[in-house]
Amino acid sequence: MRWIVGCLAHMVRVRLMDILFLQGAPVLGILFALSTFGEFDWLRLSLFLLGSTSLVAFIFLFNDWADLRVDRNAPSKAEDVFTSRGVTQRQMLVFCIFLASVSLMLMALLSWLSLTLAAGIALAGVLYSWPAGGAKGLPVASSLTHLVGQCLQFLLGYTLQAAIDSRSLQLGVFFALVFVGGHLNQEVRDHETDRDSGVRTNAVTFGQRPVFFASLLLFTAAFAYLGWLAMRGTVAREMAFLIMLYPVYAIVCWRAYASGLSFASATRLKLAYRLIFMAIGVGIVAIRISEIVLDRGAAK
Repeated sequence: MRWIVGCLAHMVRVRLMDILFLQGAPVLGILFALSTFGEFDWLRLSLFLLGSTSLVAFIFLFNDWADLRVDRNAPSKAEDVFTSRGVTQRQMLVFCIFLASVSLMLMALLSWLSLTLAAGIALAGVLYSWPAGGAKGLPVASSLTHLVGQCLQFLLGYTLQAAIDSRSLQLGVFFALVFVGGHLNQEVRDHETDRDSGVRTNAVTFGQRPVFFASLLLFTAAFAYLGWLAMRGTVAREMAFLIMLYPVYAIVCWRAYASGLSFASATRLKLAYRLIFMAIGVGIVAIRISEIVLDRGAAK
């Protein structure tokens, strides 16, 4: 069917990087739960990755479905709405339901806990994006849904190999801080569009500058929290060196602020902090793999 191709084309062009970026938390969750590569089940991992990717794709595309009217009126987004690819709003909703169904069925094959966590993540996404009454238009509540949703995403990966424990909850907080900080930056970027559309985001309610500094504070807290986890031995102490990337973030953050928090500057900041945290993620993966190979993972 041509409309399915249109849905896939929209997903790849507009949302692919978002979908891939958000696989970081569950994948790292798996890695932190592993104590040896000998216990790796590649079939379960394949089912998990497909289910996790479908779940995140559902969340983003459902948001696009719910925001169609707003995005059509936004100069920066109008060209990328899914209707420009011949997809109706009803067809996009059907595609979203299909993605959610695939994800939940795959998670059910893994375990009831995986199914429960995935359902919780999907529910958080729906509560955030739901038109006319979703958390997106409720200051603070919008950030809370992202906080909970990202913690659950990390736990979704972690519980593929281990049970939920205090360590997994502590690690989940790091990813939640990063995600909520990024979400606030996105609200700063979309301030004018949301304001003109009557969407009461944090940035619209409290102002661009306060929310920008709230985003800065959360990112700063994430760096400090990672260092604290390393110093107390929750993660490998070598991970403390990763916070040396903080000055890079601080510089690009200042440049965005100095340029007036325009859509373009906030977009550049988004790209910059994503690259920074991708570098941190690569560092975490390398250190964690070295732990497992050296049989130090079980002691963490």
